[in-house]
Amino acid sequence: MSIDGFNQINLTNHPADDNSPAAAPTGDRIVFVSNRDGNPDVFVMSTSGINRLNLTNNPAQDLNPTWSGDGNWIAFASDRTGSSDIFFMSPNGANLTDYIKNPASDFEPSWR
Repeated sequence: MSIDGFNQINLTNHPADDNSPAAAPTGDRIVFVSNRDGNPDVFVMSTSGINRLNLTNNPAQDLNPTWSGDGNWIAFASDRTGSSDIFFMSPNGANLTDYIKNPASDFEPSWR
């Protein structure tokens, strides 16, 4: 949408829940969570809403994605190990790393 709130465009246009959007620092991509494949996964798409790609495709709950300041990494929370962990990966889903194991109640990673 435009900065004044007008000209809103539905980018995902899917009956599943799509939430937690975050724009890349470069302004060309959006990371978000969707359960369109049956469980909450992290997706990325262009800012025009095309080229959607499921980055995590895992039966776990993958939540709250956020971009690194340079746009080279995405951090997210997941229970894929049986506890709540913070992971990071490249924007194409490669280089998945379990960075912080069992961060207690921290389900919202952020970059500083």
